[in-house]
Amino acid sequence: MEKQTVFFGNGFNRVYDLLPDWNSLLNEIANDNAPFNNKIPYTLQYESLLLGQPSRSTDLITNNGIPITNNGEFLMNSTNTELKIKTNICKRLSLTTSTIDLYMKLSDLDVENYITTNYDYYLRDTFKSNNSISIHPHNEEKVYSIRRKIDLLKNDKILCSIWHIHGEVDNPKSLMLGLDHYCGYVGKIDSYLKGKYKEVTEDIETRIKNKLCNADISWIDLFFSTDVHIVGFGLDYCETDIWYILNKRKRFFWKNPDLPKNKVFFYGDLREDTDKIYLLQKIDVEYIEVKVENYDYELQLKNILRDLGQKIGKR
Repeated sequence: MEKQTVFFGNGFNRVYDLLPDWNSLLNEIANDNAPFNNKIPYTLQYESLLLGQPSRSTDLITNNGIPITNNGEFLMNSTNTELKIKTNICKRLSLTTSTIDLYMKLSDLDVENYITTNYDYYLRDTFKSNNSISIHPHNEEKVYSIRRKIDLLKNDKILCSIWHIHGEVDNPKSLMLGLDHYCGYVGKIDSYLKGKYKEVTEDIETRIKNKLCNADISWIDLFFSTDVHIVGFGLDYCETDIWYILNKRKRFFWKNPDLPKNKVFFYGDLREDTDKIYLLQKIDVEYIEVKVENYDYELQLKNILRDLGQKIGKR
């Protein structure tokens, strides 16, 4: 496969403490300490805390119309509870004006597409720091992100695209947090693969055979038509949409062994998670181990990006 895609996650932000961690966000929703441990998937933690909130403003004591709890603490919710929670999260995802080294290295890679589960615009703004680059967003979707992307143009030609597949901060409704949103999203992905999603009228098998998987419409095509490099993303088991697409890819090429097959790579250090290594191998994801002393995550990401630059080239 000549075309390359980089899939990156929140690992890049963790290095610089750019975003609050998940537990902090959950505690804000709960208005107290969330009684959960790591055995409960984040998506279900979110649902239980959200649905534990009063659903109507009439269920709350108010102070001049502002909902409060019995001990006088202000709550985020009255009506439109979930939107208020997501809007509050978007406000916390403040952008930085400083140059972020890892994002500079990420933007240097010679790839046509970036896929990210992050809501923020750190990579987009890294590209924008180059005055010769302009942006063209495609954000017509309000809740789901099958076609959501940002095209980066140089000399009126597309340099690359960034696909925000879990939503973006400029549209709070699009943020994927709970099980309900994830399951609805999987349904949309399934419809797309079957050729029953909006302007897509052919299933994935027909699209591949006719060489129509060119990612003009959706990031989903990239998992079947380009080499995908997964970086800075833990692939937690609650990421049902990603596991679903990887599983569908495996099933597809399992049934169609004569069709040209792309590759998917996972870069990281799973030495303490041999079960995940085994699972990745079974669904045809090549695990590339990158170890560093003392689990230095920033150094690990720099090493991965260096190796990727050597493998796929730089701009």
